[in-house]
Amino acid sequence: LTCKSCPGWSWGCDGYSRVSGENRISLLIVGEASGSTEEKRGEPFVGASGRLLNDALRMAGLRRADYSCTNILRCRPPGNFLKGAPYERAAIDHCKQYLDDVVATLQPKLILALGDIALRELSTVVGSISELRGYLLKSRYGMPVLATYHPAFLMPRKGQPGAMHLLGVLIHDIKRANQIARNGLPTPLPTAYILTPTYQDVRDYIERLRQQPQLQSAYDIETEELVNPKPKVSKRIIQIQFSSAPSEAIVLGEKHFDGAKEIFALGNPLWDFYGRLFDRQILRSNGFILNGELHDLFELYGHLQSGFLSNKDDANGDKGTPSKLMSLQSCLSFYNPEFRPWKKAYFPQCEVNGLLPLPVRLYGARDVDATVRVGLRMFASLGELAQGYDRHKRQLGMVLDELSARGLPVDRERQLELREYITGEEERHSADLQELVPLELRPIAPKDGYKGFPKDLREAVK
Repeated sequence: LTCKSCPGWSWGCDGYSRVSGENRISLLIVGEASGSTEEKRGEPFVGASGRLLNDALRMAGLRRADYSCTNILRCRPPGNFLKGAPYERAAIDHCKQYLDDVVATLQPKLILALGDIALRELSTVVGSISELRGYLLKSRYGMPVLATYHPAFLMPRKGQPGAMHLLGVLIHDIKRANQIARNGLPTPLPTAYILTPTYQDVRDYIERLRQQPQLQSAYDIETEELVNPKPKVSKRIIQIQFSSAPSEAIVLGEKHFDGAKEIFALGNPLWDFYGRLFDRQILRSNGFILNGELHDLFELYGHLQSGFLSNKDDANGDKGTPSKLMSLQSCLSFYNPEFRPWKKAYFPQCEVNGLLPLPVRLYGARDVDATVRVGLRMFASLGELAQGYDRHKRQLGMVLDELSARGLPVDRERQLELREYITGEEERHSADLQELVPLELRPIAPKDGYKGFPKDLREAVK
């Protein structure tokens, strides 16, 4: 009877999806809305996307029946389309009472949100699946929520190829959710960030690197664009941060840039994330000399997860940019989901006593803390891929960077000589190869017969 006051009543829904599962493990899986099969059977995730969900659970070594499943919207929207429709908000608000009852009754330790709508309705953190998946987020019910891709998003549909290359991500997130539901939340990560360093703090960090020449120094820079979308001076560095161990960071404002120059010049291994084409060029243009062995962890991550390099998970993304799965925030979600998402923050344009606002300094500290965390984990997992990464990513990148910086001079006369030589060699080798082909295999007659002869004579001529 309560459905009569819902916008869904006017579209004539024929089925209402009940909660499924035996709730042996305290994990509630929440999707978006019913499909045609769910509408007929009155149960969530029993259509094509449900079969893919079952396959993902099975490949994760888990059973669907052990968990409880439901949807944000219990009936089927018109055309099975929900997001952005004019009735969406009113229908979801009306159906919220049923989800509230389920959560109150089951009291799950964790909610697994499948898709953007489930994430938006359950989490208090604003963002899309591509930005927040894999992280433990605060929910409006008190218990944490972990979001991942909806199985329907992965499946090919209406001439679209789908995104089945993300199935491994879905399986990973399901495993993580199961682990947390069984064993409880991971211990919060401690931090020891130096956000307002003294001169002595900077000297101590430099001396630490001097004493341990093999100790890595993860770094990141912030430019004026962070606090001013239209800076008067493009690419002006306003902050540099470093970290050599998880939970640590030292954030240097402009008054400590001389210390930053010393750090870059020491020769310790330098780690950045997506820095080869950006941060390094900006640093060099500002007079910084980078002497340490350089590692772009973005390239290392791409070497380990080559399937993430395309942007097929971003429906309307720029095809020239890498997938959002290749961002530092997404990368860290696979290693430390308890590390709170920190990207897409807004910062006011101001300085206090020559320092950037505290949120900007904290943002920078989290950037390098995340960088050193993922770097340690990725280098530990390289194994037999280490040589390939070093030769084909790091060393080749250095050569390409040198070519870009110096240019590649071309001798036009020698270029023509080389072209003539290659053409001559190609003709010579082709003639030699033809001599090796038996006569019966040579194309001694045109494929379609000889032209200009009467049809009845062509076979005789052949």
